Amino acid sequence: MSVAVRYQAMVKDAEKPVIEDRKRPEPGDQWSKLIPELEPGKVIWCCQALVYENGTVYCDPTMPEEKQGWQGPWIISGANGDRGKRGIEPDYPCIVFKQD
Repeated sequence: MSVAVRYQAMVKDAEKPVIEDRKRPEPGDQWSKLIPELEPGKVIWCCQALVYENGTVYCDPTMPEEKQGWQGPWIISGANGDRGKRGIEPDYPCIVFKQD
């Protein structure tokens, strides 16, 4: 058994991507085995599944139906936002010890 991971880039304000069928060998046509290049205004999502050597997706029978097969999706990249204000640098003493 191995872990299969699929990726998808979407506009950051869009709904999360859909996993069309959690029990199929592929989560859907929009998902890719390669991480897409991150473009401005987009985020990268991923989903993963445990897959047997024959390509079938592992489905834990003790889990509810909606939790079996492909898991996720999760955002794995951040979206660039507006530049924040510069913070205040700390003003406290720092002591460094050297071990002989």
